[in-house]
Amino acid sequence: MVTRVNRLWLFFVFFSVMGLFFSGGLAAQEDGRLKVLYHLEFDEDFYFLAQSAGVQIWDAYAGPFPEREFWYYALESVLGNASRIAQVLRSADGSDPVAQAISGGIPVFVDIHITGDIDVPYTQVRYSIKELFSALQVEHTFQENIPLEADLLSYFWLPLSADLDAFIETIIKPVFQIQGPPGTLVYGFTKEPLKIPDTESLFLDVPMPGTYAWEMVHKRYTRRQGVFMADKKHSVLTLPRQRFFPTSVDVGLFQSRFPELWVSRYLKSYGWFFSIGLQQQFFGILLSNSDEPLHTSFNQRPLLMPGIGAGYRFRGPEPYLPKPYIAGTLFARFNAESPGFDDFSPASALFVLGYEWETPVWVKFFVELGAAFYFLNKDYEGSLSKGTGDPGWLQLLVGEVIYVELPAFRIGIKVLLPF
Repeated sequence: MVTRVNRLWLFFVFFSVMGLFFSGGLAAQEDGRLKVLYHLEFDEDFYFLAQSAGVQIWDAYAGPFPEREFWYYALESVLGNASRIAQVLRSADGSDPVAQAISGGIPVFVDIHITGDIDVPYTQVRYSIKELFSALQVEHTFQENIPLEADLLSYFWLPLSADLDAFIETIIKPVFQIQGPPGTLVYGFTKEPLKIPDTESLFLDVPMPGTYAWEMVHKRYTRRQGVFMADKKHSVLTLPRQRFFPTSVDVGLFQSRFPELWVSRYLKSYGWFFSIGLQQQFFGILLSNSDEPLHTSFNQRPLLMPGIGAGYRFRGPEPYLPKPYIAGTLFARFNAESPGFDDFSPASALFVLGYEWETPVWVKFFVELGAAFYFLNKDYEGSLSKGTGDPGWLQLLVGEVIYVELPAFRIGIKVLLPF
């Protein structure tokens, strides 16, 4: 019968500990401080003799031995002033103090035993400090003169107070805080993404010091990533709040010469985007350098080219550093001098590798480098146009089907829109 009761008690303790651990670990943690439960026990023979004989501290002064309740009062007063202790609680008479601490979610238990010798006279204090949710434990002993009430309130308990404060310093889990827009998903701290609540602050326990690679995802803000070095002095990560602009108006120069206009739509802050726009060669700016000083002239071709494209923007370095993307565009080519599709190439395609630079305002700069492919018409040999008319580095004919111009170059700005 006794064995059965003990087993049931052990199962109760085990599941209580596990429940408290997984529901938050140090459940009694309050702003970096912990609650403490203590059990104080006297050697009855020593207590009876000391109380009967009184306390002789030195020849000129003697006083009564402090009552039990004053020992408790003094202990709680001294320990309660320690920087890492939120509250000091006394174990209930006749109860199991360990079970009381577990049921109350109190992580630290101190067991104190008082003994001594009134003939010397001295008091010996043996104590053990335990963290109930782990195997951590320390045991110490110190010896002092048999105290008066004033001694209990001043120096007597200081060795225990210092050891307890240092013990809590080693086991406490600093609270790590993440601040950001509500609904933000944060990766890098746990296996599953964390979600910022409506309070805009998320608290969690993480090992410190530590270095964490994080990434934030929010539909209204630009997706960001970074590395945070967390320690007790740097325990708050503030997520950037750069508004995500899903639309941009792109104004650029094709081959550094022909003005063009595009509208781009981004599905996410990084990832796929689609574009629709117009490229033309009715007028263009040509910078030439001959025997005369550098001057500007105009290069005109009778071409109008609406297009549609798609691309993928990669997550690159942090703000104001270039971010890479790839894109492809399909054009229809119309010749204004002979209305209809261009005799050289009724359609073309452009494939580029691009980079864009963010600025503190609603503008980005971009540059692209790639190749243009022209799908040849059967009458291409007599056409008024041939590609862009820019010799470039390489121009070649693939069979009698495709004409390739390399490189194709674009540069311009993106004006961001919040809708």
